[in-house]
Amino acid sequence: EYLLLLDSRKEHVKFWRPQMLLLVRNPRSSCPLIHFVNDLKKGGLYVMGHIKVGQLSDMEVDPMLDEYGHWLTLVDALKVKAFVELTVANSVREGMQQMIRMSGLGAMKPNTIMLGYYDEEVPHDFFNENGSLQSLDALRGASTSDGRSVFSLRTSTSEKVLDSREYVGMIADVLRMRKNICLCRHFHNLDKRLISKSSCFKYIDVWPVNFFQPGDEDPFDTTSLFMLQLACIINMVPGWKNLHLRVFLCEKYRQQQENGNTDSELPARTSVHRLRQQLQMLRIAASIHQVPGWSQQVTALRDGSVMEQMSPRVRRSRTNSFGGAPLDNAVRVYLLSVNQLLRQHSEQTAASFLYLPKPPQGENEATYLQLLTEMTADLPPTVLVHGIHAVTSTTL
Repeated sequence: EYLLLLDSRKEHVKFWRPQMLLLVRNPRSSCPLIHFVNDLKKGGLYVMGHIKVGQLSDMEVDPMLDEYGHWLTLVDALKVKAFVELTVANSVREGMQQMIRMSGLGAMKPNTIMLGYYDEEVPHDFFNENGSLQSLDALRGASTSDGRSVFSLRTSTSEKVLDSREYVGMIADVLRMRKNICLCRHFHNLDKRLISKSSCFKYIDVWPVNFFQPGDEDPFDTTSLFMLQLACIINMVPGWKNLHLRVFLCEKYRQQQENGNTDSELPARTSVHRLRQQLQMLRIAASIHQVPGWSQQVTALRDGSVMEQMSPRVRRSRTNSFGGAPLDNAVRVYLLSVNQLLRQHSEQTAASFLYLPKPPQGENEATYLQLLTEMTADLPPTVLVHGIHAVTSTTL
């Protein structure tokens, strides 16, 4: 009866909560990310989804019937508050669409889709690091009634069940379905015990700038405010409370020449003041850090847009590691400078939230993934975020 009272037609931004759907290929290599999303949901809905690629008509019985119990045991062992959804589909992309449409109940449906990152990392077995959990001991050798191992790790990239184009297509599908999306990279390096006990980690960072179009995006747009909201939520959770929230303001200032003097301080002060007011209205405790020399970095990008320079006219016969066109030299230099900037400010950062640009249409999917990969190389655990709906209001 109470669920029926939750009418999606009566939704209001003041009642917004993160309701997460995390797609998990194999929980053995995803334990830190599973725990992170559990913290990030902060009392909202949390669904863990897993897709098995195949044709149900070619199988004697639905394989998910056997596996479901093992996933519930996993949820209990990891002590996360999550529902489990399993499905069989012709492809991971098709299965994800099923999950988004069907998971949840009534108005309690996921509004944010969480994906692990598509990279060349060899999966790390976290079950072997949690030997004290007796439930995980049983899961290490878990198998179905027909003898198939449930949580066996792949040993090479050749065993992946989706390619880079399908992965980028999944990102585009999530946005078409009007859901927020987060790509989570480097979470195999996340150790929450160190965050709460070690003095090495002091910050949670938010970078509200689209590095692919650095001169055009508003640092106060929907995605930027969604990033701030997520960072604020994780900063309120035990184990993360001792960290300080930082917002980095990267703005392309227009140089004004008056009487032979360059005055770029006025727009800088205006943006800082506006951001400070916004944080106060949203009751978000964060410090604002301006990035020096940002205008010079942006001018190195000839057309002001990374993807514009990756159009088909610049393609060559060679390809990058994801099967896309090789990066233009100016783009590569710019991405290297952005990556160095991020790493320079991340030495004591526990987690970073970065702006995820929309994926391109056409033939540039693999190049788009290569750009994201180079930009986020060697960073701390990083969440690439794209927001669709407003999650904050200053008029309540």
